[in-house]
Amino acid sequence: MKITPNFNIFKIQNNNTQRKNTNSINTSSPIRTTNLNLQNTNYPIFCGGYSINLKETYNHLSENDYPGGIKAKVEETLENPDNTKTLYDVHFEKYKGINDCFDLEELKEKYPEFNGVISAYDADTKDKSFLNKWQNNESELFPSDEDLTLQLIKLYWGQGFSLNDLSKQIKNISNEDKGINLYYTMTKKLNIPLMNSRYANVLKLSNKEYNDKFTQALSIKLKEAKEAKQQARDGEPVFIPTRHLSESHKQHISESLKKYYSENPEAVYKMSERQKEFYKNNPDKAEEFSEVLDFAFNNTHEGKSVKKQLSKFFKKHYMNISDKELDNPSNFSKEQTNLMEKFWQINAWAREKFSIAMKKGWQARKTLRIINPNNTDGVNLVAVNCLPEKVINGIIQLAKDNGENLSKEYIGITYISNLDIENEHKKIKPIIRKAQKYINLYSKLHPQEDDKIATALHYNIYEFYEDLQKNSDSLPEEIKDNDDVRLILMSLILRLNTKVPIFDIYKNALRPKNDVPINSTTEFLYMYIKLCLERNIINTNTITNYLNKKLNEIYDSFDSM
Repeated sequence: MKITPNFNIFKIQNNNTQRKNTNSINTSSPIRTTNLNLQNTNYPIFCGGYSINLKETYNHLSENDYPGGIKAKVEETLENPDNTKTLYDVHFEKYKGINDCFDLEELKEKYPEFNGVISAYDADTKDKSFLNKWQNNESELFPSDEDLTLQLIKLYWGQGFSLNDLSKQIKNISNEDKGINLYYTMTKKLNIPLMNSRYANVLKLSNKEYNDKFTQALSIKLKEAKEAKQQARDGEPVFIPTRHLSESHKQHISESLKKYYSENPEAVYKMSERQKEFYKNNPDKAEEFSEVLDFAFNNTHEGKSVKKQLSKFFKKHYMNISDKELDNPSNFSKEQTNLMEKFWQINAWAREKFSIAMKKGWQARKTLRIINPNNTDGVNLVAVNCLPEKVINGIIQLAKDNGENLSKEYIGITYISNLDIENEHKKIKPIIRKAQKYINLYSKLHPQEDDKIATALHYNIYEFYEDLQKNSDSLPEEIKDNDDVRLILMSLILRLNTKVPIFDIYKNALRPKNDVPINSTTEFLYMYIKLCLERNIINTNTITNYLNKKLNEIYDSFDSM
């Protein structure tokens, strides 16, 4: 169907300048009208639904109209003579990442301009207000599992929908007689920054598919809000949408389920079909959950006692259950599920014990495990070199001479003495074994290196303690002059020294011990870094970069002696 733009948007009446307001939304037509006063503004003449020439838009918007950074992106885009992008395209390129966020912390990290927004969970509200209804899970449009502040930012900033259109549709869907003041909610209650009104209008009209996208987005939200309420009625501990999910949203669901099952262990082995489907579609999350269960059953006193009785119970009913089956509850058969339910009913003590074991397993998976370098959950130590750079490069070269490639981070991990390779992630077992092979070969070819490396590691930690004590200028900015952080770090070093004694304490001062084994210094370094990261004392990169640099400097200094 050919659509002819209608530029006669405003009808001038007989003897006055009063203009007819055509701000209504016609959902049957792709053309949107607006109440712009074309005679009194510098807006280019255009009609919604059609692409606005970016150069013309640029000439009519002033410096103050643009959000931060957009004007520069527009100018950069215009340098291409064949450019066909609109203002919306440029805006979306910058802010599309908002739509992949699931919590406000992630949003603020990606987009610092939203640092001042307030979580809708914490906002003060009046009874029966729009915000209050959402807090009470009574919203017809917005699910309560995701912060309403983030949901509104996604619609307004991430997808460029008009504040006026959003207000109208929320009112229609909620069957409110009184209009919803979304402007007040966003600016006064949630402190969400708004776009300049001129920019917002042009942005809306430069979105070629505004009507379709707006209708589709609200339809999805309406459907998901209904699904969330139904899932809550079905007893689901966390809402699992059926659409494509961002990695952070998947992680939220995974962590919420692990937390729920640590508090309700009897529910572990009677998962809903929806949860089974989630783990089937996200095998990495299924593997995480499997590791939590494995740790709970095999690495906690409480879990071991439950597992022992559980095994006896199953055998009594002529059924065996393997570790693999215990670690994968989403694959449980109906018979296994029924028998497990009987076990929990009969053994109340086991529920309590296993709840403790699950909490330990969940926490261990979150903070103590070293998985692969691409894993963002838990403590990641691949940035910590337990070997000087020269030695690492020598090991890599040795592998190359033998026709094999080694990755630097796996050498660092493998050199940590207390890493249990057999219990490590199955995908990196062969890589770690290969790294171990060439570390051992390098040590045989350079027997003098072991003492040299042990001494360098030893003095690396010792000098770090000295720098902390003296508030040395060589400390990272995050630590320098920060007395609280320095005291915590020093106390951690002293505390760990009682477990792995690599220093003598003499008159309240440390002094390096002689002939400390290399495995003790690497274990100490591992434990120290783990504690720092676990307690969020300092940024990961801050401490690892500092220690790596010092280790290389100390090791290199031996050559000049």
